[in-house]
Amino acid sequence: MFLSASSQIAIRLSGKGIWFQTSANPIPHFIDLRGYCGVHAEKMKNVMGTKVNINAKANGKGRIEIEYYSEEELERLYDMIMSIHHQ
Repeated sequence: MFLSASSQIAIRLSGKGIWFQTSANPIPHFIDLRGYCGVHAEKMKNVMGTKVNINAKANGKGRIEIEYYSEEELERLYDMIMSIHHQ
């Protein structure tokens, strides 16, 4: 979408995505951010080898949840995350 210099845009954040409309096109449009988070969660799952959930809030904050199923797996995940610090 291209906007002219005189166009105005209205944006509203929701827990699931972004609603926006412009003065040039007053029909509201929705961008679903849940799919965006899902892509990143899937990439993290592939790297970490366990289920990852990303819960985004409308205010731009959120939570990343990493599941583990044993003490050994928790230790492996901990070591993986801590190795980032040592690079």
